Amino acid sequence: MSTLYNPNDRSKNTTANMIAGDSKLERAINVAPRFPRNLFKQGELATTEDVVNLLGLQVGKEIQAHVSNSTVRVY
Repeated sequence: MSTLYNPNDRSKNTTANMIAGDSKLERAINVAPRFPRNLFKQGELATTEDVVNLLGLQVGKEIQAHVSNSTVRVY
């Protein structure tokens, strides 16, 4: 479980399930071929426009994410 925050107003936040991956490896083995082709860099994430609006931000702005170590599972 993760919590996403507006970095300028931490009272604007939401919880979300986070899926982490290696986008370069995913492209190499053709996982999710219809997913956007851009490669994520360390520290980047994608979310829905609904979450961006809930946090009071615009697309392309910074979002802070906190991931609870107690709920992280590696598959």
